[in-house]
Amino acid sequence: QNLSAPTYGWSSREPDASLTDLPPGNYTVTVTDGGVPYFATGRVMGKLPLIPELINNQASPGQPGSITISNVQHATGALSYAWDDGATGPQRLNLTAGIYIR
Repeated sequence: QNLSAPTYGWSSREPDASLTDLPPGNYTVTVTDGGVPYFATGRVMGKLPLIPELINNQASPGQPGSITISNVQHATGALSYAWDDGATGPQRLNLTAGIYIR
């Protein structure tokens, strides 16, 4: 009876049982246990795009406009904001007509 620990052979040439922080792509692993090889394949997907919900109150003659960014899908952790005119934060108030997001 063979009581040796299983060995791992990844397509990326790593010898460990698990891999982390992988770039997107296809990966295969061969696990050999007791002299018998087992094969597995998997795919690491890229990060999902951020999809913000924009609430835009357009400026009209005599009335300023505003923009609010909320409910950003696929976001994890704290977000930072950078507007074309140098402002930061998810909300802009008292805006005149113009382009603020590109």
